[in-house]
Amino acid sequence: MFLISEELEFRTSQSDGEPTLLWRDLQGDVDEFYEFVASGTNAPTKAFFETCMYRAMYERKYKTSADNVRDEDLVEFIWRCVHPHLHLTNFLVSSIRQPVSSHKGKAAAKKTSAKVNDTARSPQSPASSSTSDPSLDVIIEKNAELFLWDRSGGYFVLEAAVSARVVQRKGANYSFFLTATSQEGQVLAHRISSQMMQRWSPTTWSLTWNNVNENGNQSSWCLRFESQEAFEGFRTEFTKRAWESLNQTSWDKVKVKRREFMA
Repeated sequence: MFLISEELEFRTSQSDGEPTLLWRDLQGDVDEFYEFVASGTNAPTKAFFETCMYRAMYERKYKTSADNVRDEDLVEFIWRCVHPHLHLTNFLVSSIRQPVSSHKGKAAAKKTSAKVNDTARSPQSPASSSTSDPSLDVIIEKNAELFLWDRSGGYFVLEAAVSARVVQRKGANYSFFLTATSQEGQVLAHRISSQMMQRWSPTTWSLTWNNVNENGNQSSWCLRFESQEAFEGFRTEFTKRAWESLNQTSWDKVKVKRREFMA
């Protein structure tokens, strides 16, 4: 068991083409470390795990919740090589490694049988806009891959290729939903609110968030977009609607400089 903190010098690397997690053995020498191999881990799972690590470091250091922190606030926790003699050619990218096997020392970590089930299904193309609910105004629509967090396995599982939308029900002010629709029909419709704890990863073009259903059960989801342009466009519109939902007022009333900062 390890207390998550900056002292661990948490970072990522690769072993035989597989993503790995590394951190210092605080009871050992300066060049001794632990390594976990995340065999077959996909990009959304990578981004989710690494962000969780940085958020935990932030909360420990500043003794406050990381629920509303920006990506820029977490940069200080990204490890930089200060021991060149270790030969760890690793500068972090925004991806998540799910630890599945441990190894201490400098040798390569042994691979495990852990797998990420993002190829178990063969999703069809996302639904076209012609299947949209006529009672909804579509604010933005982009194609994406939808993943669901598997609690028992500890990784994101590919659900379907979907059409991701930010929508507003006609006649309802400042009430927005994030929806995902496949060729088989609507997969989800989550109300956009501050409770979603959404996180954006520019590196993997992905959005992760939490949802609590009417029975109180929580689930975690991820959308991975097809391009940076699609990712940026969706993030901009989502941010606007999340702000409007929270403040119950128009985005147009936000000062221009603040808009640029928030979006």
